[in-house]
Amino acid sequence: MRKLWVLAFAILGLAACQHSAHKTNETPKVQQEKAEEAKIYVSTDGNSRFSVNFIDSENIQVTNLSDGKKYNLKITPAASGAKYSDSEGHVFWTKGNDFMWMKDDELLTSGKITSQDQGQKERNTAFNKTLELQGIGFNITATRNNGMSEVTISPFGLEIDNRPVTHQMEGSITDAEIEDLNADGSPEVLIYSRSDGSGSYGNVLAYSVNNRKSMSDVYFDPVTGNPALSKGYMGHDEFRVVENYLVQRFPIYNEGDSNAKPTGGIRQITYKLLNGEASRRFEVKDIITLDR
Repeated sequence: MRKLWVLAFAILGLAACQHSAHKTNETPKVQQEKAEEAKIYVSTDGNSRFSVNFIDSENIQVTNLSDGKKYNLKITPAASGAKYSDSEGHVFWTKGNDFMWMKDDELLTSGKITSQDQGQKERNTAFNKTLELQGIGFNITATRNNGMSEVTISPFGLEIDNRPVTHQMEGSITDAEIEDLNADGSPEVLIYSRSDGSGSYGNVLAYSVNNRKSMSDVYFDPVTGNPALSKGYMGHDEFRVVENYLVQRFPIYNEGDSNAKPTGGIRQITYKLLNGEASRRFEVKDIITLDR
């Protein structure tokens, strides 16, 4: 099947080769693209995504968004389409909207280019981070539009389901971390956001891996939904994983305090990851007040 793919590309270009045989040794000409105008290609099974930057008429940089690895490829002669390769045997071969990703003449995956809108999203990326633990990883990207962030989490290394998921979050993404919070041999990924404006209210988006096979979302109850935690709360959250716990900190405001000058110290909340009825969730473990 892999060799049939290569053969199919060759057959598609046979007619062109017959009337231009005297030019077979020339470097194929492709339309030059600006380096910043990345194009996104997605495999047919949805498990692989590639960002391709056209550096000039002969060179491209391919980023495998599933693992964050980058490849600098140079155009090489091909019977049809545009074929790029490097000295290590990596090949990115396009024909119209189709592509193949190969290594040493072995087909690794294939698929199509995404829509122009998706390419525009890639160019407007406001956050991009790749995290890996215990052989499982996540590529996290976010774009900004009208005060919202569209967050895409693309897992890799899962045994069954590596499909990306997308969420809308208010404000901007500030950071992301990975840790095995429940010590079950499969990691959790946590993404932190902060709303716009003077309040800068924080939130957490989290996913937990299930027995290294797939992932599911973890429920986090914002402080505003818990009267015991929200007294004196006006945002300015900070989140961090400490050992096997999620820790949240924010200043406490006493009556009459201005937004810039809280006087009530720092509230620190420690959460532990537990199994819930429908999904895993963060539960408050302890609450302490620290001096500023």
